[in-house]
Amino acid sequence: MELQDRGRRRGEQHRLEGFPRPGPKRAFSQDRYFRWRKYWDYSGGIATDLLYHKLAPFMVALGPQFPVRVTAQGGIFVHKDREAPHTYSTTVEYENFYAVMSASMASSAGNQGLGDIIYGHEASIQFLPGHILVAPERPFRKKFEDSTGQKELKIEVDKHDIGERHLEDFLASVRSRKQPVFDAAFGYRAMTAIKLGVDSYRQNRLLAFDPRTEKVIRNAPKRPGYEGTGRNTQESS
Repeated sequence: MELQDRGRRRGEQHRLEGFPRPGPKRAFSQDRYFRWRKYWDYSGGIATDLLYHKLAPFMVALGPQFPVRVTAQGGIFVHKDREAPHTYSTTVEYENFYAVMSASMASSAGNQGLGDIIYGHEASIQFLPGHILVAPERPFRKKFEDSTGQKELKIEVDKHDIGERHLEDFLASVRSRKQPVFDAAFGYRAMTAIKLGVDSYRQNRLLAFDPRTEKVIRNAPKRPGYEGTGRNTQESS
């Protein structure tokens, strides 16, 4: 409860600093009323509409945390009847990894080519319909095969209606008063990354975030560098 309350207080602070606020008064527009996601007054476009559903599952696997740097790119190339871009991508940097997400309302092909994958140093984990595929990187093939007995690992998973599961979890939380799987603090961390991406796109610049103070900072800290020995390792040879 304390973490949730802190997330709520932080949310109030961010709202004062530029998070959602009432939009300006405008003459009635059918397009704005029915297709409000296309306009900055009411929406963050496809970033806030779709990309949470991409980022949240990975945060379950990698741990919910705040980003440290966020950039975003995209544009209005086909459907030129909007303010928010119909094609959008963002790179979210965390302290020990980064995530790349992309979506487009101008074509569905990008959704087919950009799968849900975690690229690790020794292997990749790909999320496919009905199963998860774990495939080793070339230098670690023998290690992987020795430990699993297989060249690749295919893990069958049950198919579920995610929306139905979330509803069941929410209703169970209402009855028990226990926190849901995706509680307010979890959503706050995920949406911080999404919101920073939208702001990065609109401001045409990289945005840095301090996880300790939970605030946007003017300058990102320098990225660390490491001195090599000049010798090949078993992995790189």
